[in-house]
Amino acid sequence: MFVLSAKLREHRRRLEMTQEDVANALGVAPQTVSKWERAETYPDIMLLPALANMFQITVDELLGMEELREAHQIGEVYTTARQRLSQKDWSGAVTVYEQALRIWPNDAGILTDLAMALALAGEAAQLARAKELCERVLHMPANVKVQHTARAALCYICAKSGDVEKAFQCAKDLPHQRESREAVCQHLAQNENWDGLLYTLSTGETIP
Repeated sequence: MFVLSAKLREHRRRLEMTQEDVANALGVAPQTVSKWERAETYPDIMLLPALANMFQITVDELLGMEELREAHQIGEVYTTARQRLSQKDWSGAVTVYEQALRIWPNDAGILTDLAMALALAGEAAQLARAKELCERVLHMPANVKVQHTARAALCYICAKSGDVEKAFQCAKDLPHQRESREAVCQHLAQNENWDGLLYTLSTGETIP
C-alpha cells in the first residue's frame, strides 16, 4: 500500500493540487489526505474510482499495479536464474539474465547478478564483460545495497582474472559484514575459491 501513498502524492502534485483541494473534492478532511500520503491510513475502497478520475488515470495506475507486476516478474527472473546456478548451469543463468535485460536494460540488480553468472562461467571474454557490468552499476544511481554487492563482486572477478591489485583497491571502498572491506580483503589474502565466493554473494548460499 506504500505504492498507493506515493501515487496519491505524485499525481496530486502533477496536477498542482493541494491536499485541501483533494479533500474538498472528496468530502474528507485535509488531514485525512495527509495521512493517506504518509501511509498512516488508506482511502476507503469506494473512493478509489473517484481518486483515479480526479487524477485522470485508471484505478490500476493509482494502485501501482504495473510496478507490482514488474516486481513480481523480476522476482521470477532471480528465482529461475538461481535455480540454474544451484545446478551449476552457469550459461543457463547467464541466458536468463540476458533475456531479462532486454526488458529491463538498466536494472542494477539484474546487471550485477549477470556479472556474477558470467564470472562463474569463467572464460576470459566473460570475465571482461563481468568487470564492465559491475563498473557500470557502480556509476549508476542504484540502490546502495546493490552497489555494495556489485563492488564486492568486482573484487572477486578482478582476483579471478589475476588482477589482485585492483581487487584490493575495490575492497577498500566496501562497507561491512559479508561485503565489507575486511571480509573481502581476508578472502583475497587467503586466495580463496573465487567461484565459491561469487556463488555465495549471488545466492546467499554455499556452492553445492
